[in-house]
Amino acid sequence: MKIGIFFGGPAREREVSYAGGRTALANLDRGLFEPVLVFVDGRGRFRLVTPDFLQFPILREALPQDGSGFSVYDESLPANALDGTLPELRPEHFRDHFDLAFLAMHGPDCEDGAIQGLLEWYKMPYTGPGLVGSAVGINKILQNELIAVASGQQ
Repeated sequence: MKIGIFFGGPAREREVSYAGGRTALANLDRGLFEPVLVFVDGRGRFRLVTPDFLQFPILREALPQDGSGFSVYDESLPANALDGTLPELRPEHFRDHFDLAFLAMHGPDCEDGAIQGLLEWYKMPYTGPGLVGSAVGINKILQNELIAVASGQQ
């Protein structure tokens, strides 16, 4: 079974997600599963990468740089800067590459139900909570209100 390991993304937590992708790859049972690495860039595009992409200690070191001397994320580069080195994978082609999405993503657009909704639209199974659970889980005020209602405290 092929497992698409999703990491990166436009959220500020992308470095944690990058480390999560590395951890997921290192701990995946290769006797049962074949990893397919899907880096989500800063603009929200899905890109197929090789395990070498995860060899760096931080994400910015894995990305091309602009020559300014500053370490930047890809959204600070021209929009097509990754096109030559990291092929884009369109969601309608996910099934051609993997059978299940393992989500190692964090923050808005990554664990708030957005990616879950996209995967559900394309009927792609994924790990973790569903769309509604993710949307409620990231909204701590709503989450606390629902817990109070469910526990009879309101």
